[in-house]
Amino acid sequence: MKFISKRLNHSAPDLKKGHLGSRLLLHLSALGLLLIAFVLTLILLFPVQALRDRVEQMIFTQSGVRVDIGGLSVTPPLTLTLRDLRWQPELRNWPPVQVAALRLSPVWSGLFSANPGVHFNAAFAVGSIQGQASRDGSLKAAIKGVGIAPFLPEAFPYPVQGTLSGNFESLGELLANSGQASVQLRLEGGALTGLESLGAANGRLSLGQVDLRADLQGRNLRIEELRATEGDLRVDGKGTLLLGADAPSSRLTAQIELTPAPSLDPNLADLLLLTGVNPDPTGIYRLRLSGSLAAPVVR
Repeated sequence: MKFISKRLNHSAPDLKKGHLGSRLLLHLSALGLLLIAFVLTLILLFPVQALRDRVEQMIFTQSGVRVDIGGLSVTPPLTLTLRDLRWQPELRNWPPVQVAALRLSPVWSGLFSANPGVHFNAAFAVGSIQGQASRDGSLKAAIKGVGIAPFLPEAFPYPVQGTLSGNFESLGELLANSGQASVQLRLEGGALTGLESLGAANGRLSLGQVDLRADLQGRNLRIEELRATEGDLRVDGKGTLLLGADAPSSRLTAQIELTPAPSLDPNLADLLLLTGVNPDPTGIYRLRLSGSLAAPVVR
């Protein structure tokens, strides 16, 4: 009897623990269902038009940029999708920037911290940009095969073709010239077109693959590498650019080497002589650029 009593005494705490575990699981399940119901109610009943107007106003307040949002929806878990975005740059004759879809979702790990952030995924007609932005101004973005032709004016004399990929990171207020950034970009299938007026037989200059690596500190942009390969003209360059309010007030200092490839159109090759610089014995044109970005001096 004593043995049976001991067994029962030992079993009682275990049974209580089992009941507590079951009750805890039941309460957590009920809480989970309540949260799911709340999110579904928010998605189904939230005034979408008011939210769209609020988002447009918030973007303008934070950046001074006016955007038009064609459509908006909220899906679990708290993902905001903006469709058919349209932004008109304040540049003469430049077309509006159009984004097919922009998806925004919170960075859950920092949701309740002093520096919350948001994940974003912008889909364009060709390619996408994905990344993360935080309240402190930091930004990380990965550019994946974005076609650049739609971002240039239709009346641009020499349209540029190609797809752009790379990475961009920044910290601080870039527009206030108090931030810093680093960028690595690659243009694939690059080409300049519309060159018939310059005598090019097929009106095209192939740039091949173009790589750019640069760092920005305040107003000082340092171009660590500018290289074009696999095209009609090989380019190697580096330099610095002191950014001003516009091109005439921005100052440029750069060194560039140009090496014509056998495929370069002879009429375009003759234009290199207009720089006033003669090629060295290996056929390389070594140029030094300085002065205003709007009208640099070539030496």
